[in-house]
Amino acid sequence: MAFEIQFDEAALDDLMVLPKHLQTTVLDAIQTHLTHQPDLVRKSRIKRLRDYFRP
Repeated sequence: MAFEIQFDEAALDDLMVLPKHLQTTVLDAIQTHLTHQPDLVRKSRIKRLRDYFRP
């Protein structure tokens, strides 16, 4: 079952600020991960923040 993805105006504005190659990367990831089984949680879908230090 495929889900329909709807973008908020603010999200689209934020996306348009990114360089074109990053826009396509983000949209491809959204299409891949959220169109089918958007509520699926796996370790492979969770990425740790890099260079993040707790205050």
